Amino acid sequence: MNDNIGKKKYIQKYGKKFEEERAREILQLFFPFEFHNSYLSERPDIICKENGIGVEVTSSVKQEVCEKASKAQSIYGKTDNNLTENDKKNILNDLVSCEKVFNNHFFDSVGYIHWGNTHDLITIFLEKIKKLNNTGFQKFKDNRLFIFSWLSNKDEINEFIEFLRENTNEMILCQVNCNNIFDVVYVMSEKSILEIALDEMRNFQKLPMNPTDMNKISEQSFSKIYGSTRNDFYNDN
Repeated sequence: MNDNIGKKKYIQKYGKKFEEERAREILQLFFPFEFHNSYLSERPDIICKENGIGVEVTSSVKQEVCEKASKAQSIYGKTDNNLTENDKKNILNDLVSCEKVFNNHFFDSVGYIHWGNTHDLITIFLEKIKKLNNTGFQKFKDNRLFIFSWLSNKDEINEFIEFLRENTNEMILCQVNCNNIFDVVYVMSEKSILEIALDEMRNFQKLPMNPTDMNKISEQSFSKIYGSTRNDFYNDN
């Protein structure tokens, strides 16, 4: 039991790096010439120096949804005696749902969310523009944003597309009081990657993702970040 808890915390600790590596390998698959010599970094998360490209990686999940997930993760694996006051309040106020298993440990827990109201691509896009303009963020000839939007519905992505169509780069930069904007945005969902060139024409290109390729990339990324295959990691006692 304690080993399972430790493994979950280890997965969570390096989860961001895992997603960044997945994004890098997805970009290599679809755009091999541009990203064949790319590597992980910080601010931005992916760099291909020889092509002058920097990519920031993020998720479109709303902050409030992340906070609910964090509340649930705080309870995971604890007994009644280990619960903090905040844990108890979250359970009492029905902010999380949890179930006791394995010697009264709180093994399964989840924060309540509502389908169709979990993603906000516009807000994360504007926040990342601010980050791009911060001192200390490396600027490149070509600055890009990669947004994971797992389990988003069509309306949530279409809202973002309409926002980009209705607002010029100048209008967007005025909203956040910044000077620089991303050159390209990628939106990754379960079945496809949407490439959006943020030029005046607002060119959109939707490329289908083969499930076999996605599974292969996920396994390769897991092995690279966690040092073993997913199967070996979870079966190692």
